This record gives sequence, structure tokens and C-alpha cells, in this order.
Amino acid sequence: MNALSKVSLCAVICGFIILGFPVTSKALTGGEITASILSGAGSNWPARILGTASVSNVLPSEQVFEKVKKSTVRVVTLYEGTVTMPSPIYNKAKDIFVPGEVTTEKYVGTYILGTGFAISPDGYIATCAHVVDEALSTAEENLWYQFQDNLYYDLADEFPDESEAGLEKIYNKALDYVSEYSEISDVTYDISVLNPANYDKDFDEQFDEGYKAEVRKFGSPYPQYGKDLAIIKIEKNDMTPAIISNSDDVKPGNKVYVVGYPAIADLSDKTVNIPSFTAGVVSAIKPSDLGNYDVIQIDAAVTGGNSGGPVANEKGEIIGVATFKAEESDSYNWILPINLLKDYINELNVKTVAPEPEKVGILAFLLNPLILGLIVLSIIVIILATLLIILFLKNRNKPVQLSSVPQIPQVPQNKI
Repeated sequence: MNALSKVSLCAVICGFIILGFPVTSKALTGGEITASILSGAGSNWPARILGTASVSNVLPSEQVFEKVKKSTVRVVTLYEGTVTMPSPIYNKAKDIFVPGEVTTEKYVGTYILGTGFAISPDGYIATCAHVVDEALSTAEENLWYQFQDNLYYDLADEFPDESEAGLEKIYNKALDYVSEYSEISDVTYDISVLNPANYDKDFDEQFDEGYKAEVRKFGSPYPQYGKDLAIIKIEKNDMTPAIISNSDDVKPGNKVYVVGYPAIADLSDKTVNIPSFTAGVVSAIKPSDLGNYDVIQIDAAVTGGNSGGPVANEKGEIIGVATFKAEESDSYNWILPINLLKDYINELNVKTVAPEPEKVGILAFLLNPLILGLIVLSIIVIILATLLIILFLKNRNKPVQLSSVPQIPQVPQNKI
């Protein structure tokens, strides 16, 4: 067998070795690209799924914060009303309050602090229903709580010499009087989305000069049965919308990030528009007892004021809405899956921003087993083709003996 035949045989053998064994690939992440280009008619190469060695969409935590912060806003609801009752007079001998002849009216107002996030550039904002609850019963309940707090401080000013125990006793008597003789009226409510540009003003001014909001979709405030979600609308057309992800892809162990405005972190009026950032993981996914859906349990810190705020994945995409927490611990908190909000979004025909497609880095692409196999095959084919060309050129000008005259062997002669 001459050199040319050997090289040709080697090429055939290498081709069968490479093409005869399937090159498999396994997706290392959630990103999938259908390799339909490899599946032609009559081909022995089936379509493959190309995995990526790394997903470049995953962001460092500080970039997640910067990305989500642009969409996050502070949502504040103000309830106001008037408490009317006969002026209470304390009868120390009987240790009770009795009604006086003069009717007194007291203004009472209270803020409900929450968080929201823009879902479109033109002012649509998602939050929790209990943050923007417009029900009269809810307003009256919150106003009564605030009035009771105000009453305690009024009594402390009226009875400065009383001990703490004595003041507590008088306060309880006053609560009995208020529950019997008072009523609340002229109840109103307003929703404002604070403008960070007003950070140097006091809280009342920030509320008054914020973006007035209207409720466009409203669910069932926790702990009522249903979805504790709402969508509000402000007149603003340059908002940065959050990217809405698919919460069906969420799994225990996934990293999560919470951006919001916990009331406990408000050091002064100047800090109420500075969002806080906490991180954790998905602890569990559990069926809810408030509806036919699952809730996502996380260990990232969430507290009063975070309600309605965005919970993001490592790509800065929103996978849930902070909703409620365990009273005895900061590590057991629950969020509603973002997919629950999509019904409201569709009903309002809100144009949201879809997640970016998975990006496959060039190194990850080249290291894919299927692509690597094709590269190796191409290199071998090029080498073999080069060798064939070299041998062909080498042997083209070499003289070839087309025929030869056979030599007749000489017969030895014998002497006679």
C-alpha cells in the first residue's frame, strides 16, 4: 500500500470514528437553544439542545440592587377622620370618665406605609392590596388605633404627676369611655407615591407633593381569602419598569433579593426615600390557605413597610411580591408569586418588560461538547485534506514507468 492509499484510508477511518459516535450535550443551566440547523433531511445528526457553561445574565448583588431600585417606589396611604364625643370629665372619686356638656371634635390621621414597583413606563405600579385598602371599615380600624395612641399621650400631658401604673389605669378607663360615647366620621383616604426629589422636606410635605395615585385593580387584603395584590396608577410617563419574570421557575435554594422601605429603617424624614436591600434564599414553596395558589417562603429580612415591594432573582427580574411574615421571627417570610399579578396586568392591558433572553458567552459556546466535537472534526478534515493535496502535488511530476522489457535469463553454457 503506497503513502497516498494509507493517508486516504486514515481519513476514512477517522471520519467513521468521529461521525459514528454521537456527540451528546447536556444543558448546564436553564438556557436552551434548539440546534435545529443540524437536523437536515436524511441526516444522522439529531437536533441537540445546547447548554451553557455559565449564564452571563446573572448579576452581582450590587447590580441587582441598582437595577431593581430604579423601579421601586414608596407607596403611602393616608386615612383621615374626625372623632366626635361629649367632652370627657374624669371623676377621680369614682375612677371613671363621665360625659361633659360640651361636644368635642378631634382630628385623627394615620399613614399606612408600603412599597411598590413600576411595571410600565406610563405610571402603572404594583403593590399589595392591604397597602392601598380603600374600604371604610379598614380606614376606621386604622384611625381608631391611631386615636388610641393619641389619647394615651393626651392623658400623659393632663396627668403629669401620675405614675406609669396610675396612668395606665386612667388610660384603660378612658378607652371604656371612648368606646361608649364616641363616633368617627368624615373618613377620607388618599394614596401618594413619594417623589425622591423631595427628600429634604418633612414627611407631611413629601406626602402632599407626591404623585397622587388611583387604584386600578384590587385583590383581597391579607388575611382575607384571595390575592393580596393591587395595581395603582400615577400620572408619570418616564418610569423605569421592573422586568417581570416567571415565578414557576423558582426553586428552593434560589437566591433572592428584596428591595423596599421598611418603616423600622426610617431614621428621619430625610431617609424615608432611601430603599433598603436584603438578601436570602428561597426556603420553601407551600400551598396557600387563602387561595388556589402557592406562596414562596424566603429567609431574606422583610418587615412592616416592605409590603408590596419587589423580590428579585439573581438577574434582577421580579419573581414575587413581599406580603407577610411570621411575627416571632425575621427569617420566615412569604411572598406572592409574580405570576399571580399577571392576570391583573393582562386585564388592564399593561405593557410590561419581558425578561432578556439567555446570553451565551463565546467561551461557554466553544466549550459546549457538541460545538467542541465539530471544531475537532473540522480540524482533522483540514489536516487530512492538506496531506492529500501535498502528496498529490509531490507525486504529480514523478516519472512513471508505463512498461518494461523483461530480461531473458541467460542459460549457463556447459563445456563439451
